[in-house]
Formats: sequence, structure tokens, C-alpha cells
Amino acid sequence: MTVLDRFLLRTYLRSLGGTYAVFLVAGTVLEFLEKARVLLSERGTAGQVLLFLVCRSSELAVLLLPLALVVGIGLAHAYLSRGLEMRALAAAGIGTLRILPVLLFCGLLTMVASAVLSEWVVPAALRTQLQLERKLGWTNRAWRFFKNRQWFLGQRGRIYRVSGRSRDGQSLRRAELFVLDEHFQLAERVLAERVHYQQGHWRARRVRRWRFAAAAVKELPAARDVILDWPEGPERFRPLRGRPRQKGLAELAETSRLLERRGARATSYRLEMHLRFAFPLLGLLLVLVAFPFQTLPYRRRSVSGALFEAVLLVMGAWLVVAVCTTAVGGGLLEPWLGGWLPVMVVAVALLVSWVLVYRAPAGGTSA
Repeated sequence: MTVLDRFLLRTYLRSLGGTYAVFLVAGTVLEFLEKARVLLSERGTAGQVLLFLVCRSSELAVLLLPLALVVGIGLAHAYLSRGLEMRALAAAGIGTLRILPVLLFCGLLTMVASAVLSEWVVPAALRTQLQLERKLGWTNRAWRFFKNRQWFLGQRGRIYRVSGRSRDGQSLRRAELFVLDEHFQLAERVLAERVHYQQGHWRARRVRRWRFAAAAVKELPAARDVILDWPEGPERFRPLRGRPRQKGLAELAETSRLLERRGARATSYRLEMHLRFAFPLLGLLLVLVAFPFQTLPYRRRSVSGALFEAVLLVMGAWLVVAVCTTAVGGGLLEPWLGGWLPVMVVAVALLVSWVLVYRAPAGGTSA
């Protein structure tokens, strides 16, 4: 590593670290002010409030990394331009592309940090936060990731509705089975009050049955201690708790598979899997979009102008991400396309910006 590389690396990391620290502290303070009434109640101690804020800041740390990269690198280029370092490099015959390897190293460093935080730190922190909220009664009762009553798609036209179940899915409370015929008409209904999975079979304490045929309903006599011929295993009814950000990649894939086997949509989990890779890459691409304009050697750039340009870039990219995420939720886009479409859009903008600045003039060479 040359002296120039060390100087650039120190400048980039100092600006990136300062920007990231400011954003993280500001986000944590805003989070505290938003939940101040709950956090300052008599239910929690100062240590528990601090632990809650640390857990919340872990999620903010991942979301703010690409933003800090774009703003921090833009400010670093403004500092270099204001100090005439860019003009000195041009006078020494060193092109602006000489800066690119150090810039890419900083971008890859933030991508690795984002991957580590998303895979290990954030899921553990959010689980700790959830346990703390339940312990102190801070849980938002308006949030219910899954309703108590759940529907499950079974085999051969079977639909189940369960009011309660154990964590391993082997005990069900008030389980109802609806059997449909080949014309999607209700053929049979089974209501089991208490169902347990024992020795490879479902056993119910009390069972009531109804059969539907020719617009008539026939109720069969109730039975006790019945072995049910349900082909589904406990895995089908096992609770799937947690938001997508509370899970690692392996857990996201497993949850998506189980939801799809149940006939439910797993778009939010599939989308999160793609965003784990696409979102950090988006920040690096935004930096490269602005790189040709920010490193013009004979253009003096102000810090306020660099900050304004970075905010515009981030807001544009954030708008594209929001539109794609909404389209995925509405079923207009596949999860993989919704996750990677913003990257494709920014990649096209990157190509255009580099062609505009570095294209070879007539009878000459590129800059």
C-alpha cells in the first residue's frame, strides 16, 4: 500500500466513521423520544432502558450503513476538493481512477459489516428486545404477527383451523378440519377439542363430525378418545414466530419453506433474503454513480453541496426501494425482482454517469 493509498483510506474511513456515528446516535435519540413515555415508566430500570436502546440501535445500524457510506464518501471527496488534493493529483499526472481501488475497499468493508450485523447481531438483539418487552409489559398489543386462529392447507382438499397449539406443534386446541370434494364443495367438517400427536398418530379426546351431501347436513354421534386419520405431521402446525429481520438466512429459508407448504404467502421472508444482499450493494453502487462527478479535478466542491447531492441520491434510491417493496407486497412483483430491481436501476444510472464523464472525446482518449 502506497502513501497515497494510506492517505485516501484514512480520509475515507474518518469521514465514513464520523458520518455513521452521527446517524446512529441521531437515530437512537429519535427512537428514545418516540418511546419515551413507555421507556420512562416505572416498569423498567435504567439498565433495562439502555439495553432496549442498544437492541433497537442494532437494526438501525444495518439500515444506516449504506446511507452513511454515500454521505460519508461524498463529504470525503468534498474535503479533498476543498483542500486542492484533487487538483494536485491531476497536476502530478495521477488520474481520478487511481482513487477507485481504495473506494471499493471501503465499500466492500461496509458490505461485510452489514452482512455480519444482519446475520448474527440483529436477530439476537431483536430476540432480546422482544423478551425484554414481554417481561416488562412493553409489548405493543396492536402488533400481532400471527393471529391466534390460523388456517393451514392440508393434503387432498383438507383445510385446518386451529385456535391454539404448542411450540412443537404436537398439541392442538380446538382444531377444525374442513374436507372439500372435487368441486370445492364442503363434504365434511371435524371438530376436535384437544388433539395430541402420539406415536405417529393424532389422538383427540372428543370429536364431533358433520357430513354435507345434497344440501343436507348430517351430524354424526360424538366420540371420545379417537385416533384421527390426519396425514399432516406436527411440523405443519408448528408456530412460526418472529419478523423477517429476527431471523438469519437459514431461518428465513426454513420459514419460507414451511409457509409455502402450508399454502401461505412467504413474500416478506423471500424479499428479506434478497434484500440482505441487494441493500448493502445498493449503497456502493450509489457511491460509484456520484464518483465521476465528485472527483473532477478542476471543480471546487463545497461540503453543503456534497451533502445535498448525497441526500438526493439516497432519497431517489429509497423511493425506488419503497415502490418495489410495495409492489412485492401487493403481488405485482416476485420477491427476487423486488429485491434486485433497485440495484438494476442504479446500475443503469451508474453506466450513464460513467459514460458521460469518461467517454473518449473525438480524436482523443478518455480521462
